[in-house]
Amino acid sequence: MAPLSPLPPNTSPLIRTTPSWCPVIYHLSTSPSNTKTTIKLPRGSQWTSGPHFHTQSTEYLRLIRGAIFVNLETSTKILSRSTENAEEEIVVEILPYMRHEWDLLPGEDYDAVVEEWTVPQSISKPLFFWNICGILHPTTATTMKRVRELPARQKFVKRVIGDDNWMTLQLFVVFWKLDNWPVLVDICATPSELHLGQTAGVAVQHGIEYAWTVFVLMVAAIIGWMIGLEAVSEDRTPRDLWEAWKQHGVRLVEKKE
Repeated sequence: MAPLSPLPPNTSPLIRTTPSWCPVIYHLSTSPSNTKTTIKLPRGSQWTSGPHFHTQSTEYLRLIRGAIFVNLETSTKILSRSTENAEEEIVVEILPYMRHEWDLLPGEDYDAVVEEWTVPQSISKPLFFWNICGILHPTTATTMKRVRELPARQKFVKRVIGDDNWMTLQLFVVFWKLDNWPVLVDICATPSELHLGQTAGVAVQHGIEYAWTVFVLMVAAIIGWMIGLEAVSEDRTPRDLWEAWKQHGVRLVEKKE
């Protein structure tokens, strides 16, 4: 499993082979000059973005090669790149609050490559992936250093809730801060079961899902704030992105000539 060659400009590849059934390669920006993330899914990968939504930006997915399916609210789009449409721009627009998820199309014998970005442009997406991957797949040296340097309050909470819940708490703090809202409870009832019309039924389902996500992440964010847990950590973030984050947050600020 190899990253793209050549690499997208100003990116570094993160290769993830565990769990074995969902290998993925993230090509993550190392500079504020590139706000796009490129994801490669090897054939047979069961990786999924998971159902989630954003509140502060419109997201775009561009299929570069292969085939994927994208769930948007209650509809599903199948996107496929072939010799017949090699020059066609295949882009999906995902509006704020739109519940969505994308995966490799099952049964395809090819890799899939997808480019993601948001409008308005910001560095939130590369910051999100760098810090999520740093939490989920830390190096041994980094892990030992973090444990040694944890403030007393964080060590206490980590000891009380256990390693798995500590990881979840860190992830939720990142989700809250960087506008990535996972659907934590999936309301499976159909509109007819709710005795509502199609539009009203979907609105009620998603309203409950959104409210629960916001509540849980808000609680995690409050706990994180109380113990000094940061969504973006210097040891998980490339230097140029870290400096941009410390100066301007996720906003892009044009340099004056």
